[in-house]
Amino acid sequence: PASVPEIYEQTIRAFNLSETLRVPVILLYDEAIGHLRETVELKESAEIELHNRKWAAEVSAEFKPYAAGEDKVPEMVRPGDGFRTHTTGLTHAPDGFPTQDPVLVNEYMQRLLGKLQHHNALVESFEAINTEDAEILVVSYGITSRAARRAVKLARNEGIKVGMFRPITLWPFPAEPLKEILGPVTN
Repeated sequence: PASVPEIYEQTIRAFNLSETLRVPVILLYDEAIGHLRETVELKESAEIELHNRKWAAEVSAEFKPYAAGEDKVPEMVRPGDGFRTHTTGLTHAPDGFPTQDPVLVNEYMQRLLGKLQHHNALVESFEAINTEDAEILVVSYGITSRAARRAVKLARNEGIKVGMFRPITLWPFPAEPLKEILGPVTN
């Protein structure tokens, strides 16, 4: 985030991504932004769009808590529904129990990484400013992007064709959008 209001917005987004994709999300912002005082317009709770995780409709003895469909996000059993799950930080087989079987570990890791790749458009976030005709591109994030934005504006006022790319998510990094913007800049 590059501002206190953006910390608020990205916190909501982080929780929604975590619920939607069943992944941990870390919101990073630098010390300078953490010490800023800026006005934040808080939304009414009814205005905040919240995403819920995908809950298992029916749970039977054959249910596999770590098996996933095409979207690569497994359904989750509601706590207290009577189905025993094994939740740890270990690598799990589709049945939910830890495994060190190299084949299953590889499948599990491919699913986890594939899940983020599959939902890349949902996760990646960036801002592009004056990049359409840029001959110079400034890449900056966090508090430094505020100074970079000002520098881009001053350079534009001087007739210099400069643009700015600000990644909002750092991982997965929005590499493809940056490559698209860099194409004309590097030629």
